[in-house]
Parts: sequence; structure tokens; C-alpha cells
Amino acid sequence: MDFAVYEIVNYLEKLYPIEIQKFNKIRALRARFSQLPEIISYENSQRAVTSICPVQYFNEFKEGKQKNNKLNSSVSSTNSKDSSQHGMDLE
Repeated sequence: MDFAVYEIVNYLEKLYPIEIQKFNKIRALRARFSQLPEIISYENSQRAVTSICPVQYFNEFKEGKQKNNKLNSSVSSTNSKDSSQHGMDLE
């Protein structure tokens, strides 16, 4: 739960830098959480979301999903051909 709040506050700080200044407790929570070794490691990794609208992350996910779908459909069609050659009905 803390990580979700941390990410939301990061996002809000980028979108509304002036308005977020009014929420001292939330900013303090984020500041404390950001000092955890695991969070420091995450923030320095390639997995960290660093942009306000991370389009590249969505595009990478979409491209990966399309590649998996193509791979799965080619394997499925190969299996169907193999089974039909041996007189087997897999459906």
C-alpha cells in the first residue's frame, strides 16, 4: 500500500508541483519511503517510471503482447497441422 501511495504522490508532484506543497504529511510519507534501500534500488533501475505519461511503457507492453500473440498463433496452427496429419482432433 505504501508503494502505491508513493507512486501516486510522485505522479501528483510532477503534474501539480505547486498544489502538492499543501499536503505536508503525504510529502513526508513519500520522503521517508523514498529512503528505503529497495525503493532507491527501484528508482535507479530501468523499471522505474520516470515520465508523467509513460507512453513508451505502454507501447513496449503492446508490442510484447502482439509478439506473444503471433508466436502463440503460429504454434497453435503448427499443432493443428500436426494433429490433422495424424488423424487427431484436438478440439
